Amino acid sequence: MELAQDLCGSLCKFSSHDHTSGSSKLLFFLFSLALHWIFGWLAFVSEQQAHHQPIVVNDYLILMMRDTMENWQSEFLQLIWQVAGLAFLLFLGSPQSKEGGRVSSTAMSK
Repeated sequence: MELAQDLCGSLCKFSSHDHTSGSSKLLFFLFSLALHWIFGWLAFVSEQQAHHQPIVVNDYLILMMRDTMENWQSEFLQLIWQVAGLAFLLFLGSPQSKEGGRVSSTAMSK
């Protein structure tokens, strides 16, 4: 019974900490996304005025969605490349992927 209470207490602490961390990450994401769109609007208006073009909100939305998706695609591709590269190096058994400075004999002979 005591073990169950300890386990429940540990899980409850973890859950509340995890919730706070997730909330702060979500707020930071929304804040940065809002700033991206606000500064994008300012740049769009400036560019439209410089070219003596009308300011059309629909054109702005299309442009910002394209830019946002392009940015996210780039970030996800970079992350996938890093994970795949690390997995490949771990598979090869490179000296950089060994823990605690252990190097296999095959890596030393190369």
